[in-house]
Formats: sequence, structure tokens, C-alpha cells
Amino acid sequence: MEADFRHRLLRILERKQLRSETIALAAEVIAIDARFNATVAEKKRRDEDIDIFALSKWYEDQLDKCSAQLGRFESTDDEQSLANALLTVRNSLRQSVTDLGGSPA
Repeated sequence: MEADFRHRLLRILERKQLRSETIALAAEVIAIDARFNATVAEKKRRDEDIDIFALSKWYEDQLDKCSAQLGRFESTDDEQSLANALLTVRNSLRQSVTDLGGSPA
């Protein structure tokens, strides 16, 4: 799922003329997604108490929401809706990284 999401996002960035703000948001989503996965992996490595199943479900829901918006953008070119979806996912992942004790920056 995550690889498909990142692949679709990169494909859109490669073929569409987007505002620099939207490109920056997409880059932030990719970066915070990597930090989220690194934070979860570190917690698992340390055998810390996290509900990995609930966290995985939440993560998939976040990516599903953004993926749906990617699909809409691919067919409508509504860049503002894409930017809003990217902003929402970025903020959600950033908060989750913080909640897990990682560094969102």
C-alpha cells in the first residue's frame, strides 16, 4: 500500500505542472511518511509497547484518504484539493510521529 501511494504521488509530480507549494507539500508528505515508518520501526526494535495493529489501520486509512484524492486529481487536475489532502496527511503523520515520541522534523 505505502509503496503504491508513494509511486502514484511521484508519478503525478513528474507529469503534471504543479505550483511549487504543492510540490513542497508532496515532498513533506514523503519525508514525514519516512519518519513515521522509521519511528514505528525503532519502537518495534526496542520492543516498546505500541498497538501495531491499530497503528497500521490508522496509517492505511490516512494513505487511503490521500490516495483517493490523488485519483480525483489525476482525472480532474483540481490542484487545490490535492494540496488540501497532502496538507491533511502531512499534519496527521506529523502529529502521530510526535505522539510516538519521534521527531517530526
